[in-house]
Amino acid sequence: MLFFGICGNRVKELFFLPKIPHGKNTAIISILLQSAIERQLEILGEAARRISDDFQQENKQIPWSDIIGQRNIIAHQYEKVNQKRIWQVITVDIPNLVIELEKIIPPMPPEI
Repeated sequence: MLFFGICGNRVKELFFLPKIPHGKNTAIISILLQSAIERQLEILGEAARRISDDFQQENKQIPWSDIIGQRNIIAHQYEKVNQKRIWQVITVDIPNLVIELEKIIPPMPPEI
């Protein structure tokens, strides 16, 4: 269940990023923000890669291979990273992913 805590937190962090008062152009231009977003996507993809095949098959509504594939591009084929696609991921795909993950991830215990 550790994955769910890490993954859930990472997804929620990514969901928060588009709400930061920066416009689309700022996100595309800012190398620091780009790097932070890409790092979070790498972590999310690595966590997804560690999910068992059985669990992935039981939850086909989650685009596991897309999440893992995006991580592989960011980590190993960084010259192919498309910032417009990254923007779509954090503004469209991540909010949808949050909805789907909340259906299958048990709630985290309250922080002490």
